Parts: sequence; C-alpha cells; structure tokens
Amino acid sequence: MSARVSRRWLYALSIPLLAGSIAIAQTPSTAQSHIYTGPLSRARVSNVSPARVVVSADSIGDLPGLLTLTLDVAPDGQVTGGEWALVVTYVEDLDARGPQEEPAHDHGAEDKPHHEYVRLVEKGTIGGSIAGGVIARAGDGAVTGVNGARLTFESGSLTFDSVRTGGGSASLADLSSVGTSRGRLTLTF
Repeated sequence: MSARVSRRWLYALSIPLLAGSIAIAQTPSTAQSHIYTGPLSRARVSNVSPARVVVSADSIGDLPGLLTLTLDVAPDGQVTGGEWALVVTYVEDLDARGPQEEPAHDHGAEDKPHHEYVRLVEKGTIGGSIAGGVIARAGDGAVTGVNGARLTFESGSLTFDSVRTGGGSASLADLSSVGTSRGRLTLTF
C-alpha cells in the first residue's frame, strides 16, 4: 500500500512539471526576422576615385528614406568592401481627408497664415558594411549600375537601436540619369 501512495504522489507532482515543460516548448520565439523590400529611385553617383564610388538613392518601399552606398571597387568592377547607411525618414500627411486646397491668399500675409498638414517622421538610421557585388561602367568609365551589393548590419539608431543582426542586398540600374535610375533594396532583420 505504501508503494501505491508513493506512486500517486509522484504522479501528482509530475503533472505540473510536465505542463510547465509543454508551456515552455510552446512559447514563441521573440526574435523573428522580417523582410523589408522596396524600390529605389533618383540615384546620384559620385566617383570619389576609380576605386571608390558613392551612390545615394531614394528608398520608397517599406523603409522610406535615403540609402547611401560607399563602395570600394577593384579595377574589374568587383566590390571589395565599403559601407552603407539608410536614413529612414518621411513626411506624413496629418489631415485625414488628404491634401487640402487652401483658400487663395498672399503667402506671408499675417492675417492669413499658411498651414501645413504634414509632419516629418524620423524613424532612425541603420547601416553597416558591404561585401560583394559588381559595378557596371560605360565605355567612358561612368558608373551605370550596382549589381547585388551584399549589405550586413553593424549599427542602428532610434527605432533600429536594437537591430544587431541581419543583412540584405541593393541593386541599381540606369545610373546615367537621376530621372531614369531604378533599383531594389531588400533588408532582413
């Protein structure tokens, strides 16, 4: 009879332990990655030297703002290193009805001030290093494209202060003109 009582106590004590281990096993991970993607446009190119190129472009996707790639380039066009930064900032329309036409008046008239229904939103900056990719050049040496620049994270501020791991890629084409340039940015963190 004492063995039967001991088993009952053992059984009664093991149920909460088993339930606790099941709850722990079912707890979702708090660190899940998300993929952010979007188009790049209005790219500007600065040839610092034949071995160093800076490309800045407007990001208009999930992370709107300005992307800057500073690329170290070998003579054959291979990207050998560099740095990148994305400043995520945009203008938010505050009027729920959308942009509103203001009554005609002279700007600067003190009795009828000009109203703006927008707010500048600054989410922060993320950045890091560049490893890999290829620069395309025209016959005259002008940069016409950036293909597959591999981006790794090293730092973040404000909203992105806790981002410590992740990466992504950036590609741009038609860099001979700001108006025709186009590209794609993909980041995972």
